[in-house]
Amino acid sequence: LVALQRARLGSLDAAAARSLRAQIAACLLDKLDSPAEALDASKGLLADAATAPATIQLLERAFAAPKSPDEVRARALAELRRHYAENGSAGEIIRVLKAAIAVADQAHAADGGTAEGALDRKSLHRDVAELLVGQGREAEAVEHYAALLVLDPWSEEARTHLHELAERTERLDRYADALASAASTLGEADGRLPARAVTLLFDAGTVRSDVLGDAKGAAALYVRIFRAGGADAAILLDVCRRLDALFHGEEQRAERLDVLEKRAGLEPEGAVRRDLWTEAARLADE
Repeated sequence: LVALQRARLGSLDAAAARSLRAQIAACLLDKLDSPAEALDASKGLLADAATAPATIQLLERAFAAPKSPDEVRARALAELRRHYAENGSAGEIIRVLKAAIAVADQAHAADGGTAEGALDRKSLHRDVAELLVGQGREAEAVEHYAALLVLDPWSEEARTHLHELAERTERLDRYADALASAASTLGEADGRLPARAVTLLFDAGTVRSDVLGDAKGAAALYVRIFRAGGADAAILLDVCRRLDALFHGEEQRAERLDVLEKRAGLEPEGAVRRDLWTEAARLADE
């Protein structure tokens, strides 16, 4: 059927030929399961108002098809983005990029997270976030900058944008969550946290404690630094001071004793150390 239709193209006027090419492309995708050939057959059809709607649907189906190779998905996404950009349809670009993120997440999960594939999830989240900000949809952009920070915990750009948007949209809880998740992404090596993970956890705890008034949530984050090695002495001292202030319940006396003992070895002032050892002795006696 495809061969027969292609043989007819030369005898048709331009408009009829474009319409038939759209049918050929759909047949290649839907009946022959050949997304790469379908994209080749649809080349140039987006420029024609008569065939553009069907071609857009074809590109989106080719992109989402389970058997589409990475190269086909990248081509389809590029064509859709170019078309919507030329027509000033930022909302449609956002829609297709969100669909691309879903496909990329599925592919990443399917291969056990061993490869990113042709769809760079970091770039997709960054592009969606920037477009959403441009449309004034800042609360939605927060989610994508949060996802970007988890994917790229070293990105100060992502952290800065996320913090600014979280403050403006009153979603600093989401900011703190993203910092903690980004720290978890970095993991531990021989029980030691990377310096970047310590920084992220400390900032998350500070937001929970000083801004959100979430003592329990802040303590849980500080404890992650306290229990793991790798923290700078100055940061560890600050963590101990903050945990000492947060651990004031009867059920937290054992945890506070651990903190007091650690803090007593870090405080620079002798008088402070003596007071801490006195308090530690009282707790230990209890």
